[in-house]
Amino acid sequence: MYRITTATGESFLTEKANYIRVNRKNGVYVLTDAARAEGVVYHGTPYLFEDGALCYEVDTGEDLTNTQQSVVDADAMNVDQEYRLTLLELGIAE
Repeated sequence: MYRITTATGESFLTEKANYIRVNRKNGVYVLTDAARAEGVVYHGTPYLFEDGALCYEVDTGEDLTNTQQSVVDADAMNVDQEYRLTLLELGIAE
């Protein structure tokens, strides 16, 4: 995966980076390879490197593992809270 970070601090993840450069003949952006790129395009919006945009490859496996563990922890906490509320509603105190 690739992370695109803009000069304003926005951050996007994408599976494939679409590198662009300016065609000097007519001034439009054209797709190119990473070696000749002047920027990247994400959802139709160009982000130029000279304006402070960055595009780099990232390994999201660790992020996904951390996110999955956070979801498991939150689910366990929610189940425990519901259990305690049920006990209180029934008038049973631990």
